[in-house]
Amino acid sequence: MLPTVTRRLSEIGRELLTPVFRVSWLVFGLSLLATILAWRFFVVSIDAAAQESFDGLLLAFTGELERSITAYEQVLSGAAALVQTHPELTRKEFRKYLRSVNVEERYTGLQGVGYAVVIPASAKTSLEKQIRDEGFDEFAIHPDGKRDVYSAIIFLEPFDWRNQRAFGYDMFAEPVRRAAMERARDTGRPAASGAVRLMQETDQEAQAGFLLYLPIYEEYPEPASEAERRESIKGFVYSPFRISNLIESVLERERQDIQKNAEIKIFAPGSNSEATVIYHSNPEILAGTGASKFIQNDIVEVHGVSWQIRSASTDAFEQSVNYLPAWTALVVGLALSTLLSGLVASAALRQREAHMSNVRLALLTRELAHRVKNSLAVVQSIASRSLVDGRPLSEAREIFSQRLHALARAHTHLVENSWRGVSMLELARSELQPFGARASLRGPDVAMNANTAQMFALVVHELATNAVKHGALSSASGRVDLCWSIQGADGSETLKFSWKESGGPKVEQPTSKGFGQTLLRQSIGHGAINPPTTTYEADGLRYEFEVPLAPLVEEKIANGNTP
Repeated sequence: MLPTVTRRLSEIGRELLTPVFRVSWLVFGLSLLATILAWRFFVVSIDAAAQESFDGLLLAFTGELERSITAYEQVLSGAAALVQTHPELTRKEFRKYLRSVNVEERYTGLQGVGYAVVIPASAKTSLEKQIRDEGFDEFAIHPDGKRDVYSAIIFLEPFDWRNQRAFGYDMFAEPVRRAAMERARDTGRPAASGAVRLMQETDQEAQAGFLLYLPIYEEYPEPASEAERRESIKGFVYSPFRISNLIESVLERERQDIQKNAEIKIFAPGSNSEATVIYHSNPEILAGTGASKFIQNDIVEVHGVSWQIRSASTDAFEQSVNYLPAWTALVVGLALSTLLSGLVASAALRQREAHMSNVRLALLTRELAHRVKNSLAVVQSIASRSLVDGRPLSEAREIFSQRLHALARAHTHLVENSWRGVSMLELARSELQPFGARASLRGPDVAMNANTAQMFALVVHELATNAVKHGALSSASGRVDLCWSIQGADGSETLKFSWKESGGPKVEQPTSKGFGQTLLRQSIGHGAINPPTTTYEADGLRYEFEVPLAPLVEEKIANGNTP
C-alpha cells in the first residue's frame, strides 16, 4: 500500500513540474509574494499602533512624574518664602506651616521638608549650643571633621524617627549633595541631586533617593550676580525623596496599568557620575525574561539632573496585541493564491486536453480514412470476385451480400471496441451462432486488430458457407469443430488455427478456383509459419494454419479455453 501511495505521489509531483503548470506556478508565486507583503504590512501596522499605545503609556508616566515634582517644588517654594520672610523663624512655626499644608497626606511621595543653614567653621560650636539649648541635648553636626563651611539640618518635618536620623547632618560633606546645593546657590533656582543613599535609610528596605534644594539668601530679593549669591547664601530649604515611594505615589492611579504592561527602569547619575538604577517597576516579574518587542526611551529633566527612563513591554502587553487581521489576511491570501493558481492550472489542463483531443481527432481522421480506403478495397475485391465466378446474377448477388454482412459484423465489433481490437471468440461465435450446438468453439480469447478481424471474419464466413452448401453442415448429423491455441513463449508466440468438419457427406476438392478458394489460401497476417492448408478427408474438410501472434493481435484478453 505504502509503495503504491509513494509512487502515486511521485507521479503527481512529476506532473506538477511539467511545463503545462509553469504559468500556474508563476501565478501562485506572485500571489504568495503579494500575500506575504500584505501580511507583513498588517503586522507592521499593528506593531506601529501597539508601539504608539505603548509610547502613550510612557508619556503618561513621565507627564505625571513631572507634574508631581512641580507640585513638590511648590511646597518647597512656600516653605522657602516662609523662611525668607521670617528671619527669626522658630521650629514650632515651621512645623505649624507644614501641617497646614498637610504634607503627609497630600504629598505622599515626599519624605519631608527641611531647612539646612550654611555656616562658617567659626560658627559651628555656637550653632550646636543653640540647638542643644532648645532641648536636643545630643545635637551635633555630623559627620565629624574640620571643614571651612558647614551645612547643618536644623528643621525637618515630619520629625519622625526616620527623619531624626538626618537631624544635624552636614550635606556639604557629601559630594553629590554638595554639587546640587552649589548649583542651586549659584543659579538661584531649584536644583536636584543625583542618586544618593538618604540618611533616613536603614539596612532594611533600602531605596535610592535624591534631594531637591531651594537656596535662601541673606538679602531679599536675591542677589543678581553669582558672586553675590555665593557671598550671601544663608541656607537651603530642601526635600529628601525616597524614589520608589515617590514613583509609586505618583503612579498610584496608573500603577496597575504600568505593572501589567511595562517594565520601567529609571537611571540617574550617582556618586561616580555613572548611571545608576534608581527605580525598577517589576524586578520580580521580569527577571530573566527575553528581549521585549516594544521599547521606548525618554529623558526627564529634574532640575538639572537627567533621568533616563527606559520602558519595555511585558508578555501581558505583547499578548494583548491583536494580530488577527494579519493572520486573516495571510489565510485568505493563501486560499486565494491557491484558488487562482488552481484556476490557471485548470485552464492550462483544459487547453492541453483540447490540444490532445485535436491531435487524437486528426489521428483518428487519418486512421478512419485509411480504414475506409482499406474497407472499400476489400468490398471492391469481394464484389469483383463474387460476380465473375460464373454464377447466375441472383446467386452472385446473394453471395456478395452474405460476404458483406460478414465484413459488417467485423466492423460492428470494431466500432463497439473503438477500433482497439475485436475478440476472436466473439467474432467466431457471431458467425457460427446460426448453427447452435452443431458448431463448437475452443481457444483463448484474443483481441485482433482491425485488418486481422476483417480477414478472419471473411475466412470463417467462407468456411461456414462452404460447410452449409457442400460440407458437414449440409446434413443433419454434421458438425464443425473450430479451435485455436497459442504456442510458444513470450515474444515468440504463434496462433495455431484449426477448422474440422465431421459427420457430413464426402467432400472433394473443387475444380474451380473462385474468390472463396483464393481467400482461404491467403495467410492471415504476415510471416506464416504454416501457411493455410485445406485437407479433404473422408469424414470432412480440415482447414489449418499457424502464424505469428504479434502481428495479429491488439492484446491478449484471456487464457483458457471457452467451450
